[in-house]
Amino acid sequence: MKEIQGKSYSYLSPISINEIFLKHNITFSRLIRMNALKTIVKPKIDKELVELKAKKKDLVQPISEKDLKRLRRIEKFDFFSEVQLENAMEYYHSSVLNESYFTLLWEMILTYLNDTNKQDVLQELNLIQSSVPLEHHGVIAYNRPMNDIFVDDDNDLDGISYEMLRNYYELTSNKKEVVQLADKYHILIPANTSKAFLREKVTLMLKKRSQLTDELLSKINNATVPVLKEILKEFNIEQQDLLTISEMIDMIISSYEKKRNENMKDNNELNTVQKDVQNLSTSLLQQILMNQQLILQSLENFNEGVKTDKKKKLLDRIFNYVVIFLIGVVFVFWIFYAITYL
Repeated sequence: MKEIQGKSYSYLSPISINEIFLKHNITFSRLIRMNALKTIVKPKIDKELVELKAKKKDLVQPISEKDLKRLRRIEKFDFFSEVQLENAMEYYHSSVLNESYFTLLWEMILTYLNDTNKQDVLQELNLIQSSVPLEHHGVIAYNRPMNDIFVDDDNDLDGISYEMLRNYYELTSNKKEVVQLADKYHILIPANTSKAFLREKVTLMLKKRSQLTDELLSKINNATVPVLKEILKEFNIEQQDLLTISEMIDMIISSYEKKRNENMKDNNELNTVQKDVQNLSTSLLQQILMNQQLILQSLENFNEGVKTDKKKKLLDRIFNYVVIFLIGVVFVFWIFYAITYL
């Protein structure tokens, strides 16, 4: 039954799903999505591992460099980050695998929503089920629009620790995948474009290519950043080519940590402002109530000495005007608060 439900929800728009969960302040650990990916793709990985290890032992026909590289990568499957797990799914180009993943992920999400009694969220999700079901062509295309609702634990990035990123990406990944990781978290690399950095890296790159001449070396040593970038373009070198995988990972972690700290600081400042506004609002309301009581008491005392209906009606009218004015002040104050802070 859960599998049937999960399959039907898997055809919903990821963009609409993301909006609904963010609206209700619901987020999930990234490990939930990673566990779903691992569960689905692991049998394929295990089968390929057996085949590649057999090839490696074959003394008649040596294993190719490509297969050897693939073997080294999937031997570290247990240490993959989410990007690497997504790419593992994409590697097999299997619509059956993809649909199994979408279904399992939704079984996990629905279990959480039911266990936490999030019926209002389920109702909103059911409202968009009546639209035309979407056919998702890839795991990455499906996951990216929902990235905001799957979050990392402290000192983790893409579902694994900073230490694991540093230790295993260099062993199992390539620069293209590292750039993919950076793009996923809106991080631009390389972040370092100083003259000293570019001069050193361009010199090493051209030397490695056997394209470094004395004249070119002199030009590099005296070049400004724009000139150095022109040299890169001339020799068809991307700035990312100047970095090692290890350096790229360090830049990503540094930028990610900086963003996280800035977001925490912004949230703390916003919470402080909201508390100040709430305290001010409470104080103002208390003052208004006290003033109303004083006005009422004064009017009651005064009314004791009023002997004509005409004077009584006038005082009642004045009292009503004062109360309406004070209510208006409170209303305007809350409108200002909503526009400024919400």
